[in-house]
Amino acid sequence: MKKFFSLFLTGIMVLTLSVPAFASEPSRNISPNIEIKEYVDSENRVIRTYNKETNAVASRSASAPIEDVLSALGMEDTAIDGLSNDEVESFNESTSITSVTSYIKVDKDSNMTYLSEEDALREVAIAKANGLVQDKLEDTYMRVWHAISYLGNANYQVTTDARWLTMPYFRNKDAVGASVQFLTVTPNSVSSYYSYDYVKVSGAGTSSGSSGNIAIRNYDTATDGTFYGCAVYVDLPNDYSTGTTTHRYSNFFVHMSYKGHRNFPGIANWFNSNGTYIHVHKTITFTPSLSIDSKGVAGVISLGLEDEEELRTVPLEVYYTP
Repeated sequence: MKKFFSLFLTGIMVLTLSVPAFASEPSRNISPNIEIKEYVDSENRVIRTYNKETNAVASRSASAPIEDVLSALGMEDTAIDGLSNDEVESFNESTSITSVTSYIKVDKDSNMTYLSEEDALREVAIAKANGLVQDKLEDTYMRVWHAISYLGNANYQVTTDARWLTMPYFRNKDAVGASVQFLTVTPNSVSSYYSYDYVKVSGAGTSSGSSGNIAIRNYDTATDGTFYGCAVYVDLPNDYSTGTTTHRYSNFFVHMSYKGHRNFPGIANWFNSNGTYIHVHKTITFTPSLSIDSKGVAGVISLGLEDEEELRTVPLEVYYTP
């Protein structure tokens, strides 16, 4: 069995009472006037809600920059910096934003556990300190952030961000996206990119860097009549060695968003939204085809590979008012 070492996360930040950014980044200086409702569910998922009208009344001052609002909601600073102009404008227009932050651990038998941020980052740091050997028997860790923001006129923006905190053994074509109850996918509204870090070791020495944000054009949609899903496809970079050079990849990150409209805009109701990273954990050749999974968790996007895929899903429940 081929084994390889993955270099990742150059540091673990000190946790504070402010909303945490990604582990290797400093936190933004969040305005104390931003009011975020927050609770942690039984699965260690952190759900946060921002309401623009409530904040305007509470602060009695100019609105906080949307970048600060998103950081307070748990969005990574690098993701905020990478938002398109259209996404920034949409977030600025949002009257409310609900987000969920999850740290997910998956073992060799595909058993999934949601961890607190503190526990997840501690385990990742221990793995690094012990010299992580990436093979299919190792646990893997991922951060998934999912948000749905209301733009008015029954229109929403849906966002899912995912980052591998430790790189997986199997690296094929994965998918990242969301499925939302009674929310269409507006054509040509998808915005997405991926990035990763790399280390190159050769006779000339060691160099490292980042890929920068690479646009993703390949995406698909699906519906089961109740949930409408959208996902982008990504190819995970494989570590490799030649006779003189070794390449290692880490910190793989994907950002995607799209817009949609409510099917029944005149009816106030609760609805579900699921942000999902689909990891294909077998070395197989396939043509991806997105579907809505009805065999596992209802309403979750899937590639229909059953035992060959792991669905890292984070759910939200949101109230819509006409």
